[in-house]
Amino acid sequence: DPANPLVGKLQRRWDARAAANFICGGLSAGLAVVAYLGHLAGAIPAGRLPAIYVAACAIMAVGLFCVFLEIGRKLRFIYALRRPQSSWMTREVYVVAAMYPMIAVNFWRPRPALDASIALAALAFLYCQARILHAAKGIPAWRVPQMPAMLIATGLFEGLGALVLTLAVLQSAIPTWLGWPIAALAGINAALWHVYRTRAKAAGIPPLARAEIARVTPWLHALGHGLPAAGATAVFAAASPPALVTAAIGAIAGGALWKYWVIVHASYQQGFALPKLPRRGSGRRSAWAGARMGA
Repeated sequence: DPANPLVGKLQRRWDARAAANFICGGLSAGLAVVAYLGHLAGAIPAGRLPAIYVAACAIMAVGLFCVFLEIGRKLRFIYALRRPQSSWMTREVYVVAAMYPMIAVNFWRPRPALDASIALAALAFLYCQARILHAAKGIPAWRVPQMPAMLIATGLFEGLGALVLTLAVLQSAIPTWLGWPIAALAGINAALWHVYRTRAKAAGIPPLARAEIARVTPWLHALGHGLPAAGATAVFAAASPPALVTAAIGAIAGGALWKYWVIVHASYQQGFALPKLPRRGSGRRSAWAGARMGA
């Protein structure tokens, strides 16, 4: 009953702007990581990596700007730098501070060492974002143990989709073997979401949040898992680049869908909970007291 005072309320502080940060952040960091891996696999020439990194930097900046819009007192954004020893958000800011200059220098004078360093920084950014939601202990739908793995896997999946779309724009031929990692990541993300949904009650996620998770699950499986898997299967059967583009769009749309839904709609607070209940007459001390009183 949402009107019951013991039921946790839906949080309103993190809205679509916070969701946009996680959507853009995961997409951009994943794009940088998989672009470097694609370069190592021979799918992307070294000369195109700097431009892809700049695109990832721009997408990431959009997400960070959305977070800035959420701050009540804008001039206090500098406080985000004060707690690197305990705050994953502060660590995320420091990663960005190191990553952006490297992208600028690499765009001016590309270096293989800088390519690898940018990819590692993007992976660190993705990990920091994955830990931010998990550290929000007051929201049961965010603090589950699966959340970091879900955000990292989704970021790589979204990044792979963005890489396919980038290759479709920059060059006519898209390597069809990219269908294999798309299919694999579609299966991994579907499995992680299934674990998240089926273990929601045991993890302490309240009924209202579980209802929202169940509500979005069919759409997520169809759009974010089934469509990419079907597109990858079509590529294996007929080597069809349009099918690969369709799979990429599904990967990006599915990641954006579940992040928005979990952050905005399933973010009910803890509410009233008693993990352990006392029972009269139980325990060693109660038995000893009863014996002393002749009970």
